Amino acid sequence: MCNMVVIGVVTRQWGVDSYALYAFGAAWLVALPFADLGLGAGVVNVLSDARAGKIGPAAAMASVRRAVILLSFSGAAISILGVSAYRLGFFTSVLGAAAIVNGAEIALLVTICFIGFALPLGLGMRLLQAMSRSREAAWIGLASPITTLCCAAALAGVGVKSWVVACVPGFAALLVALLTSMRARRVLRAEFGETERSAPAPELWRSAAPFFVLTIGTALGSQSHRIVASYVGDASSLAAFAFVAQIVGPAVSVASFGAQSLWPGYRIALAAGELRGRTLARHVGVFAGYGVSAGCAVVVGVPWLAGSVSGGALVVDLGLALAAGAYLTAFCAFQPIGMLMTDRRGLWLQAAVIVTAGLLSVPAMYILGKEIGAAGVYVGAFAGLVMVLWPVTTSIGLRWYIPKK
Repeated sequence: MCNMVVIGVVTRQWGVDSYALYAFGAAWLVALPFADLGLGAGVVNVLSDARAGKIGPAAAMASVRRAVILLSFSGAAISILGVSAYRLGFFTSVLGAAAIVNGAEIALLVTICFIGFALPLGLGMRLLQAMSRSREAAWIGLASPITTLCCAAALAGVGVKSWVVACVPGFAALLVALLTSMRARRVLRAEFGETERSAPAPELWRSAAPFFVLTIGTALGSQSHRIVASYVGDASSLAAFAFVAQIVGPAVSVASFGAQSLWPGYRIALAAGELRGRTLARHVGVFAGYGVSAGCAVVVGVPWLAGSVSGGALVVDLGLALAAGAYLTAFCAFQPIGMLMTDRRGLWLQAAVIVTAGLLSVPAMYILGKEIGAAGVYVGAFAGLVMVLWPVTTSIGLRWYIPKK
């Protein structure tokens, strides 16, 4: 709901082109997940093992501290690269159709810097997930849309330039990262108490390395949609695509976040030999049912909603809505299988398959987008899921992790 109000505010106050820039900037928040070097996954596994008694609390906390240090360096590197790209004039070609808005390059630079600052703080979301506090993380995450709405409304009231409002999603993400980091610190202190700082840390790279590769593939295949869309049409088609993505994105996040809460539970159950096929099938059914329901809602409601919110400035055709609904359904149904394969070999398998799917789907998104419009971007992404990712990971995952009777 907050996103819908923000879209109305931005399109009515600054126009469709400015909304295209706003959406393009927001896409970078999810298109650079690999900047955490896969350390988030490593920390989840380490803390899950600590809760299962496989390693001691001191070793687990040593891993957390090491991850924060490494992510601070990664965030600094991202910010420095962003400033360098801006000074060298690279952003104009990166922005695609969104480059027509005055100040677009500055907005992208500020967003990238926000991402750099948020990286070490954003580990808090993974820490809460590992400690089975996903519900708390979700409640804290509500600060993002609320902050975005309040800032957009305030900026519209004072009449700032449109590039300023394009920086708001990055600021909201930084705020959420700060809040989750503060909460995670309290949860860890309550769970493990004060631990010895000189304790040896487990090797995070065993989980971090494959997850780093995996998230690059995810960025290619699942989180680059709006960036690809900026190259296959004009600002109006990008704005229409971004509106649909603004609906699909939260639905995808709900599925992804809900599935991530299965991660520590699956890992503990696998260690005890207690995970059964019927449990996995039930979870897949729940997520698939959610995907079908959300996909149907997108097809039925989004074209009408786009015109109502924007006062007729945005036009979403039925083909785009259908393609988005199909992609959403396939993405949701896959999630429990992905959470099953979180040991070293499972992560490496997922990394290989997801990178392959990403390398195939990005050209498909671009080619189909040029041929049939913005809907082609979702069609290409859907093809990568159902033709590569689904069959390989499902068949091997069941063989590796679910015991046969």
